[in-house]
Amino acid sequence: MIRAVRLAAYLLLPAELVLLTCLAAGVRIPTPLLLAAEAAVAAVLLAEAYVLATLFRTARASGLPRRAALHDAVRQAVPAPVRGLLAHEIRALASLGLWAVRRRHGVGPGRLGFGYSRDQNSMMLIFLFVTVLEGVALAYLIPWPALHKIMIVLHVYSVLLILGMIAAAHTRPHVIGAGELRVRHGAAFDLRVPLRLVARARTENRIHDGGMVRLGEDRADIIVAAQTNVTVELTEPVTVTKALGGTGRASVIRLKADDAKSFVRELSIQAQAARQESEPIA
Repeated sequence: MIRAVRLAAYLLLPAELVLLTCLAAGVRIPTPLLLAAEAAVAAVLLAEAYVLATLFRTARASGLPRRAALHDAVRQAVPAPVRGLLAHEIRALASLGLWAVRRRHGVGPGRLGFGYSRDQNSMMLIFLFVTVLEGVALAYLIPWPALHKIMIVLHVYSVLLILGMIAAAHTRPHVIGAGELRVRHGAAFDLRVPLRLVARARTENRIHDGGMVRLGEDRADIIVAAQTNVTVELTEPVTVTKALGGTGRASVIRLKADDAKSFVRELSIQAQAARQESEPIA
């Protein structure tokens, strides 16, 4: 049963990842396809829940504390990439609450937030509007009551997920302050870089052919609306972890900021101050 559930999760992972990437890029996906994908994910989640409960009871019976038993059950039942994907969806939905109360995650005293979603807002809102219209039309076309209710639930969840992704882009900005640079891409990516490692930063407009986070050649590209406009060079490479657990090392980071000049100016000032503080006193 455990192997079957893990296999099902691995089979669904690429399809779900493609859907999330398309949504983040503002690519319109037919509502029936979106609903079918979410239905498949829901089925796997139900199976995962059953397996988790069984493994948890077994671990508790062997004498493990409650928290340790839960961690052991999750590690056995859920592949690491799937855990990353589920964590992304949970953070996206949680961002709706932050958006409702007008709070930004990670932005507080001594920390400045810089947005990056301006160029993709219109695409995401248009896609959301079309998805709602298609869902309403589909609900009226389905004659079977049971299937009709299931489709409504799945459609509402899909709409909430899209709203959550929009909210995450607004409530989880890049952050500079408290000794670190925090580079983000909605709820999917969060990289912390010590400011003392920032050698220089500059505005540099580049067009990319898609994707959200790309690793290669000692470089990490965090792409929004197929663009980056800031390049940050580091004195030494840092570990970059992608949403599904893939890692790499990068000493050059390219990212998107709505106000690139202000971002570069503030980053340069705070990075210089951090380097001076970290220098040994003669």
